[in-house]
Amino acid sequence: QTTFPAFIEERLKLLSALDVSHILSSRSLSHPNLQPLSETPKTYLYRNTMRHERAFIPRQVQIAPSWDSLKQMLMNAQFDPKETLLLEPEEILKVPEQDLGGYDMGRDTLITRTQDQRSGQSWRFSVNGPCFFVLTDTHFPGWTATLNARKVPILKAYGLFRAVYIPNEGEYTISFRYNPFSQS
Repeated sequence: QTTFPAFIEERLKLLSALDVSHILSSRSLSHPNLQPLSETPKTYLYRNTMRHERAFIPRQVQIAPSWDSLKQMLMNAQFDPKETLLLEPEEILKVPEQDLGGYDMGRDTLITRTQDQRSGQSWRFSVNGPCFFVLTDTHFPGWTATLNARKVPILKAYGLFRAVYIPNEGEYTISFRYNPFSQS
């Protein structure tokens, strides 16, 4: 059984991947990446100084045999979503490539958001090989994706978020659009 402060501190990588910039706590926290901002007798406010963004390209992919095992892996202490993408078996079937064994980005990729509106977002990046683009926005019916203006399937990353398979090395623009009446 972990205590509340340890639970938060051990999952700071997950919180950073979820773009959590601040943590409000009823208990004192002690982590080198949590900068104290405010303290009252019952309230503590911290700024998360770790790099946090909503879009990233994980270095590897792992297939979880079930939703329950995926949840357990995701909530493990020190799990880093930016390091390992978790997919359920039915999601990997949406990927046209059969051999994902050589998948490893091995370097950080600069991802630039070029558009951010209520009905959609666009991102630009370049990669050195096949990979997955992850956006930690909720996977929900009605979203569609295009990769360099070609429609592509959206995978459910970590059982919750959106991911798109990038098949080759190159420069890409990925766009997500929301149409609540679409059948996607």
